[in-house]
Formats: sequence, C-alpha cells, structure tokens
Amino acid sequence: MKPSYLFLFLILLFFSPAVLASSSITISEIMYNPKGVDKGHEWIELTNLSQQKIDLSRWKIEINNRKHQLNPPPKNGGQGSIIIQPNQYFIITDNAKTFLSDHQNYQGTVIDSSFSLTNKSGEIKILDQSEKIIDQIQYSSSWGGNGNGKTLEKINLNQGNDQQNWTESQKSGGSPDQKNPNTLSTDKKPSPLESSKHSTSSSTILKNNSLNQSTPNKTSQPLLIVSTPTPATPSPIQAKTKENLIYALINQEINFDGSNSIFPTGTKILWNFGDGITNNKIETSHSYSFPGTYLITLNLSFDNQSSQAKMKIIVYPRNIFINEFYPNPKGKDKDKEWIEIANQNNFPIDISNYKIYSGNKNKFNFPIGSLIAPQSYLVIRPTISLKNSSSSLSLLYPNKSLLQRIIYPSAKENWSIARDSQGQFYFTAQPTPGTENLFTTTTTLSKITPLTSSAKKFIPKTKNNIQPIENHTQNKKDLLKPPPSQKLSTKKKLKNNDSNLFPLPKLNKTEPLILNASINQPSDKNPNRLISFLFSMSLIISGIIWIIKKPT
Repeated sequence: MKPSYLFLFLILLFFSPAVLASSSITISEIMYNPKGVDKGHEWIELTNLSQQKIDLSRWKIEINNRKHQLNPPPKNGGQGSIIIQPNQYFIITDNAKTFLSDHQNYQGTVIDSSFSLTNKSGEIKILDQSEKIIDQIQYSSSWGGNGNGKTLEKINLNQGNDQQNWTESQKSGGSPDQKNPNTLSTDKKPSPLESSKHSTSSSTILKNNSLNQSTPNKTSQPLLIVSTPTPATPSPIQAKTKENLIYALINQEINFDGSNSIFPTGTKILWNFGDGITNNKIETSHSYSFPGTYLITLNLSFDNQSSQAKMKIIVYPRNIFINEFYPNPKGKDKDKEWIEIANQNNFPIDISNYKIYSGNKNKFNFPIGSLIAPQSYLVIRPTISLKNSSSSLSLLYPNKSLLQRIIYPSAKENWSIARDSQGQFYFTAQPTPGTENLFTTTTTLSKITPLTSSAKKFIPKTKNNIQPIENHTQNKKDLLKPPPSQKLSTKKKLKNNDSNLFPLPKLNKTEPLILNASINQPSDKNPNRLISFLFSMSLIISGIIWIIKKPT
C-alpha cells in the first residue's frame, strides 16, 4: 500500500495546475544582435502554450550564467501584467521604453529586465520562482540574425531548441507584433492579448489542438487534412510606415521602411515617392533633387484586398548660410545692424519661416514669401538686436533644427564679421553687404570659429527629433585665438560647400500609453493551487498515519 500512496501523490503533484502551467512557457523569438547599437534594443519573446494563467512574479532570466530579475509592469516603462494569459506571447527586454519606442504598434505585454545578449553565441534560461529551468536555448550567430537587423524565430513551438527548429526572420526587426511567418501552420503564435475563449473556426481548433497535444503517437498531419476543405482566408492587409514625417536635405539618401506592414506572400508592393519615382521593395531608399514637401504613399494589394499608408518628406536646400553680419555699427546701433544670407544654389530658395537667433532668446522669423535668387545675397535689417558683447548668431530651419551657429567675442565698432571661402569667419574693417566679402592685407583679422566647423553632416530628422535652439549651448572655450599675422588676403568666391550642416541631438520618441486595462492584476490567491496543495498534504498525512499504525 505504501508504494501506491507515494505513486498517487507524485502523479497528482506533477499534474497540478501550477506545474502544468510553468512547464508550458517556451522561448519563441530572439533579437540578440540588432542593427547599430545593441544596448536597449535586445529582446526575447516567450509564449504561454498552456490553457492556464501563469504568474511570473519572482521568475528570473539567466543569460550566460548570470541571473536577472523581471520587473513587473509598469515598472521601468513596461506594459501589461506579470500574469500571462493562456496562449499569450510576451516580451522580456533590456529596456522596455526603448522597445516600445522601436515597436510603437506593439500592444502586448512588455517586461523590463537588465541583461545583454552576446552576438557570437549565448545561452538563455528561463527560471521559475524556485529557479527551476522552464526553457533554455544555446544559440549561435551561424543560425542567422547576425547584425543584419533580423531575429531568430522558432519554427515549431512544441518542439526543442536545436538549430533545425530555429530560423532567421523574414523581416528586418522580426515579428514581435504579429505571428512568426516562419512558424508552422499548426503552431501559429497567438495574438498579443488573445482571449482564452475557444472559437469554433477550423483554424482555431487546429491551433488549440496543436498547443495541447500530449499523446506522443499523434501528429499534426491528420489535423491539417481535416482543415483542408475550409478555404484559406488571406491575412488582413495593413500598410504601415515606421515614420510619418521626415526632414532631409537635397540629394540625401532617405530610408523608407514598411516592414511593420501586415501582408501575405504574393502581395504587390508599391512605394510612390511623390516625385515621379516608384519602388516595389518593402524596405528601400530614395533621395530628392529639389527642395519642397513631398507626399509619399506605400500601397499594398493582394487579390481584392488593398491598404495604403502615407507619410510626408520635407526636403531643405543645401548651400544656404549666414555670410556676413554687422553687430556694432558706428554710433547708435538701432536701424543700422544687418545680416547677409547667401544662396549658392543655381535655383531660388524660399526661406519662409527660417529663423535667426541672436544669443539664445532674441528671435527673428523670416516672413512668408521670403525668397533668395540663385547665386545671390539677401541683406536684412532684423527686428532683433545683435549683441556687441560675446554672443552667438544662429540660423535655423523652419522645423527649429539648427543649420548654422557663429560664436563671436566682443564685436569691434564699425567692423563686420564675414565668412571666407573656407567657411571661417573674421572681423573685417570693410563691410560688403550684398556683394562678395573682401579681406585686405592692411586689415587686422580676428579669427572666429563657428560651431559648424565641428560637424558637417546633416542627419534626416523625424518629427520627434526636433529641438529648439535654446538647448544648443556653447562654452567660451570654443573661441579661437587670432590667427598668425601672415594671413594672406583673399576674395570671397561662392563654392558648393555644405560644411554648415550638422546633426541635431536625437530625442527619445513619445512613450506609448501603458495598456493594462484588459490584464488581470497579480494575486497571491490561486484556488487551483490551493486545492492541489491541500489534497497533496492530506495524502502525505494519511501515509504517515498508515505507516505508524502498520502492524510489525
């Protein structure tokens, strides 16, 4: 009798709901080596294959023998709940805020942690509250996803983690916001917040049967045969672009990315760039030859389904800059100060809504209809006062990103500050408003280094990367000493030079709202676990009593 009691006790304990649930978590996708910087952009997707809710409180993730805590949402920017619903997949990431910024359409659970995945090879373990290994994988860069922006995706969620059951994702960035395209049809990944209610559709029956299949000699093939009479319905098509608004320069390559779109194989793809050029790749690039505002569309079509996404590109001209200014006229400054803007292009430039800052506060806004002719100068008397003491003069694009900044020491009376053909600025005693700048050998030059000399590349800006001039400050240490006296005289000649263009510091995107209204909050009370525990304890006590009373 004693062995029977123990055998029954072990069976009941093994098949209790808590054990069944915890053994049904599997690693389903890994972003271990994203494009560019890895930190903050690595993540692991897991799936609850069971029909039980699973509380991940006090669970850990172990990366290369180092254990890391899971931070219950919304801690550190996470979203959703630490209790995972049946058939739900979720994300564990090293930076929840960055993940949600990279995947703004993701609506599922995101759990923040702190880890770093190695790029060549690595080991990942999922540990429950007792540090029992629930799932583990040893991956290698030879499997795919090695720095090309793609992930590793599990093919059959019910099988092991050997190399044959993993493959590289089809799309750049993987598929954390949708089903893995590489996953077998009988093991489709559920939606991020899929309900545990059963559907009567054949596709749902197949999915639920495959997830809960426990008899070893049954295979998924008969289920596929049963489902074949029902015609396959194409996946809903939804065109998506990663950005809605981008600022760029003439002839600058702009990346167009529609990889977040949802579409089946065989879908026709068409980018229309708004300038007569089209492209049929989901990820591509394009540049514009002229300034202006362009409306771009991404068009997807499959059978009788279609979807369109729109975005806007604002292209600014190159070769436009402050060429000379007169901050300290002789006598009273009022109504005598001026600024000269140069256009080196062979076409007119509209500088409406461009901005000039004197220092960090005094702002002049170019009115609508402000044009500069090709290869010409525009001299203005701004409504702001140019400072005579050490200060700066800045030119901004209409979106408030910085085009040019000149930092100067105390201005000399009746001297202008002019730009030479190399882009450097000097004091000169011969102001030349509206004409080429003139420097003579009899003029003592005081060299001034513009801020723009330290950066020469303009990076395309999205609408979330705009930053006002007040956040750009410069220390007086950046002022250079006067150059040697043997400086040669020179005349200003217009040349193509975009050294006045430089990138603006990138700002974080707006953080998505935390969506947790439909998620159950963590609870310490679990009726199923309590019943199993009490029943198991009663068996143990009965066994002990039987052993004590057993006749010798």
